Amino acid sequence: ARVLAAYLHPDCVFLDLGANIGYWSIYASENILDPNRILAVEAGGRTFARLRNNAAINHDAFSIIQAAITEQAGQSVSFVTEGGHAAARIASAPENFVGHPALETVETTNIDTLVDGLQLADTDRILIKLDVEGAEVAALKGAADTLRRRDLILIYEDHGSDPECTVSRFLIEELGFHVYIVAGHGPAKKASLEDISAVKTNPVTGYNFIATLGDAIRLDAIEVETIFYGYEPKPDGYSLASSFYQFVELAMTTIGH
Repeated sequence: ARVLAAYLHPDCVFLDLGANIGYWSIYASENILDPNRILAVEAGGRTFARLRNNAAINHDAFSIIQAAITEQAGQSVSFVTEGGHAAARIASAPENFVGHPALETVETTNIDTLVDGLQLADTDRILIKLDVEGAEVAALKGAADTLRRRDLILIYEDHGSDPECTVSRFLIEELGFHVYIVAGHGPAKKASLEDISAVKTNPVTGYNFIATLGDAIRLDAIEVETIFYGYEPKPDGYSLASSFYQFVELAMTTIGH
């Protein structure tokens, strides 16, 4: 959150990709007053309904889009959600799930399409939060133009179940990005793939990292506090993050009524 606090300003654009119920979009709306410059994108129907509710409670302070973020826009994709938002997965053979109550089909979009629609100036800063349940590399492939922008910060998830660090490897080796770990107080630490792998100690945890294009933005020169976090499993089946989201939604609903 401190990274967002340090870099968000009224002229920024914030893309909340895999927005869940919209916590980070609400956070961003404290600084970005134009709702058209905050895009909260969520694919799942039930989760999107909660996102829409929270947008309304917060006086439509951000824009919402129901779509799956992937490489190609304007297509459709089927996915299955079992066990909550974080358990959503693309159905590679949707015919095997016909009649399944958790099967959903939704239109796709990509990052370049979203950004093109905003008609930004070359100097506009973009912050992207990318957490799309294993489809991060496909999402990045659909952002070729956007990722060339110098004033861009990407906050993304690299899951502990992936020992190859596929998302981080793609950013570093294919796109030339620098990846940073922010843990505790002090400056961010520029990370190698070995550093990233060493951090990811829990195979059921999602880990967040920050990426910038080369030295365009030197996060290691700035004192920030943690945005890096893991999801610790709880006995009742909820993660710390999901329990927190539910609390936030309840609080916002109470305030709204």
